[in-house]
Amino acid sequence: MFDEKEKLFWVKVSLFYFFSIALIGVGIRYSFLSGFFPIEYKNLLHTHSHIGFLGWIYPMLFLLITNSFFTKEQIKKSKYKLQFYITQVLILLMLFSFLYQGYGLFSIIFSSLFQLMTYWFLFTALKNLSQNEKTISSKFTSIALISLFISSLGTWALPIIKVNKFDYFYEMAIYFYLHFQYNGWLSFSLLGLFFKNIENKEINYNLKEARVINTRIYLDGSGERINRELNH
Repeated sequence: MFDEKEKLFWVKVSLFYFFSIALIGVGIRYSFLSGFFPIEYKNLLHTHSHIGFLGWIYPMLFLLITNSFFTKEQIKKSKYKLQFYITQVLILLMLFSFLYQGYGLFSIIFSSLFQLMTYWFLFTALKNLSQNEKTISSKFTSIALISLFISSLGTWALPIIKVNKFDYFYEMAIYFYLHFQYNGWLSFSLLGLFFKNIENKEINYNLKEARVINTRIYLDGSGERINRELNH
């Protein structure tokens, strides 16, 4: 998708967001302890959580997955480069809008547009994976992308819960999102990339043992579903 110089640049951009959320984390703790900070505590909190997932983790996995699994023709046809550039613009807009207003009109618009961009990515990526050879790495990555979609349902549920004052379900929706982000999207992406690296180096491994790695990642029942997917 990118040449080596461009890859290095975008990795540095992702690392910039990583250090940004680290500094925001320091600001959160200082604000909590001192009771004073130029930026409102809740704004810092929302910025930290959103840029942590969307500015640091998502772009890195986007780059790694597209460059590891797809051909140059697939990358060009699916417009991954355009997707990535639009995503970067939205991340920057979210960073400033959340710092300025927390959850407000602009931050909600930008984060919603970002969510729609993830749909563009995950559906095109799933399509491209289905066209390629079926390997353990591609199956783990497919599960990661499906988990990314499932996690988004938690974010869309939040305004519905808020409007209808279903306060009990508010935290449940957040935990639902976090669970499928950490234990689905992130974990299975890393597993897919790990096995892709093994496959590229033509290292032999026990396929049966590889299939049971997921059993402690998801909760009971989900692990059985994933095993069926891997055995398909």
